Amino acid sequence: MLCCFAVFASVCVTKLWPQGSSHQDITSQGAGNCMIVFTMFFIFSFATTWAGGCYVIVSETFPLRVKSRGMAIATAANWMWGFLISFFTPFITGAINFYYGYVFLGCLVFAYFYVFFFVPETKGLTLEEVNTMWLEGVPAWKSASWVPPERRTADYDADAIDHDNRPIYKRFFSS
Repeated sequence: MLCCFAVFASVCVTKLWPQGSSHQDITSQGAGNCMIVFTMFFIFSFATTWAGGCYVIVSETFPLRVKSRGMAIATAANWMWGFLISFFTPFITGAINFYYGYVFLGCLVFAYFYVFFFVPETKGLTLEEVNTMWLEGVPAWKSASWVPPERRTADYDADAIDHDNRPIYKRFFSS
């Protein structure tokens, strides 16, 4: 998504509306087509990743006691910011043209670091285990390797772990 915005903004600023040109001087069909293609790439990459993923993250990371309020506030904030960006974009692009794309590019760079440092990995954890992870104060960048307390001292069956020496495994999976 970052690359799509970088190409989009750079093509706009350098080819479509170069510094000092008027709207009547626009004749670059290739630049317009390039912007359309990279806009489609951006929409596809966003729709397949963060569009639905943000609701999953919000539903898994709030503690159980405030989950409904937290999700309501997060959804309301999502719609509010969507409205504000849609409302103010024509005014901002009227003032700074397509340099506005670089503003969003900066937001994506910020989001990359925000996700790394503040969004925990919750794959394979129950909601109660996620709550325990928050209570233990596990930083987001270490959450992928965190093991819940009830799994730390589990007594695993040695036969279940050492399946390579079983006769059925050797029969089907050995060369």
